[in-house]
Amino acid sequence: MKLLISSLVVLSATLSACTDDSDSKKDGGGGYAFSQDYQPNYKPQNAAPAQYLKDVLVSIKDTNLYVPDDAAFFDAIIDGSDVRPIWDGSQERQEALQKLNGEGLRFLNDIRTTCAINNAKKTESGEVRQGATKSQTLTMSTSGMGCPFVISKNDLSEVTYDTIEVNQAAQTAHVVMRLSGVNSEAREIRNQRVVDLSGTRSMAVSLRLSGKADVTQTASQQTMKMHIQGNGTISVGLANGDTIRGPLSMEVVGTEQVTESRILFDGQSNQGAIRIVFIVRSNQPPEIYLNGEKVDAAEWGGIGKMNLGVRGI
Repeated sequence: MKLLISSLVVLSATLSACTDDSDSKKDGGGGYAFSQDYQPNYKPQNAAPAQYLKDVLVSIKDTNLYVPDDAAFFDAIIDGSDVRPIWDGSQERQEALQKLNGEGLRFLNDIRTTCAINNAKKTESGEVRQGATKSQTLTMSTSGMGCPFVISKNDLSEVTYDTIEVNQAAQTAHVVMRLSGVNSEAREIRNQRVVDLSGTRSMAVSLRLSGKADVTQTASQQTMKMHIQGNGTISVGLANGDTIRGPLSMEVVGTEQVTESRILFDGQSNQGAIRIVFIVRSNQPPEIYLNGEKVDAAEWGGIGKMNLGVRGI
């Protein structure tokens, strides 16, 4: 459960970090308005018992000790809409290694020696001109017979430029874009000891996005408004044999001043419903609601081994 929430926090933060914080309004600072109300205080009638949720949290609280971050063994990782190189001695690798205990370091060595590590790659096509579409694909994976940690990440994003108006004399520009993306990620731990220690076995996420953005640039300032919606699914396999799965929906509105994202996971487990709502504004801690009850965001970070990120939008 904490793993799932950590993953959704990553999604929220990625979506909200694209602009600087400023005075916000309910509609995202004067841009597009939200079209959905995720009712964060709603409690499902068949909500999973509180004790079950606590037991799940306890079982996976130390995942970061046993399951290494991507930066521990990939020499290039997906970072937002780009690829970031990683090397021995880099800050990212040092931080990833410092999180692991002895079991985690042994698991890392097994990954490095057994898996084919396919570092992150980016490919692009198309061009920026009115009526054209520019596409970008990001991929990253591990594979191989006996590989104890199988990862597959694939992100496709497209931007279609419906309007590009440039007035060089007045030093102004106006661009209207349509955005779309398909993100998928799957991870599976195939070392039973690590499964038992970490409390998790697998996670799979798929998300399809669409949206629009309107940008105006003058000699003195830039104004922007955007609206993105997405739908998909999440499935988390736990060490105890339980599976938490369900639909994922999200919506983002933003301007050049502030961005706000709202995310709903409407999941089911063997013990009942697990409904999680996130509300995240630029540079602010997320608001998290679990089965209608607001929880302390500070208590839900730090694991995120199977991070969900929305890239390329």
